[in-house]
Amino acid sequence: SAQGQAMGVLAAKAGKIIVLTGTLMGGYADDLFYLLFRVLPDAMIEDGYRPSRQGSLAPAALGFMRDHGVLRDIYRKEREASSHKTARGQKTNVRTVRAPGFGPKGILRFVLPYTIFLKLRDIGGNVLPPYEEEFREVEMSIEQADAYARLAGVLTLELRRALALRDTTLLGVVLNVLLAWPDVCFRPEVVRHPRNRAVLASVPAIFGEQELTPKERALLDICRQEKAAGRKVLVYTIYTGTRDTTTRLKLLLERESLKTAVLRANVEASRREDWLAEQLDRGVDCVVTNPE
Repeated sequence: SAQGQAMGVLAAKAGKIIVLTGTLMGGYADDLFYLLFRVLPDAMIEDGYRPSRQGSLAPAALGFMRDHGVLRDIYRKEREASSHKTARGQKTNVRTVRAPGFGPKGILRFVLPYTIFLKLRDIGGNVLPPYEEEFREVEMSIEQADAYARLAGVLTLELRRALALRDTTLLGVVLNVLLAWPDVCFRPEVVRHPRNRAVLASVPAIFGEQELTPKERALLDICRQEKAAGRKVLVYTIYTGTRDTTTRLKLLLERESLKTAVLRANVEASRREDWLAEQLDRGVDCVVTNPE
């Protein structure tokens, strides 16, 4: 990319460089290939990873994956060929795809000699305030759990049928629905096939507009406790688009006399700090937003 080229130019002009990243790699060996080629080109070329005559790095990246990563070969047998005179044969197609992993040889060669792993608390100087994370498990109601089990059963069956035909279209649909439904079971859910729009499964609303789900009840308990202690609460909800939960949460919190504001994506990033200060001046108890 142009950004990568600019990085390479800067790295070549500097005697020493420090590359900072919060995520070293995304799980695949070639995530590191281009980064390493920009900051350690001599070492990469010495190991044989050089551009092709056309200037492409794709063959070198594939070679890097073969040496230090994981590649999966998928064999698919086609129908028996009918052109053989004395025997019947089969044609086999091979497709190579990436798989997660980075080998110890690559770590020893390219990572450990050049990398320092730090946590912010290792830097010192009170960089971060005290912070604790606590996980609270909330059980579904009996009716909710039964409906979820039925929905999961139907969708799993549909997914298996599709995968048997080498159709992966439903993977994302099934995953998204089963992750989201426990948080949005206050409205009916109809799951349709993304291509032909056929109905795959449906489930009615389990909770009414004024009826609290177990998770919402747990949230209200936390917010009331924090308000009594003189503290504010930031509530994250990932369903702010098609399955919007922010409006419902705002209504439920305000019904409990908790002054609430919703930070939406239409507030520009440069204005969000000022927006938050305005809400605090208004005396809000809770702010609801998407974690992104």
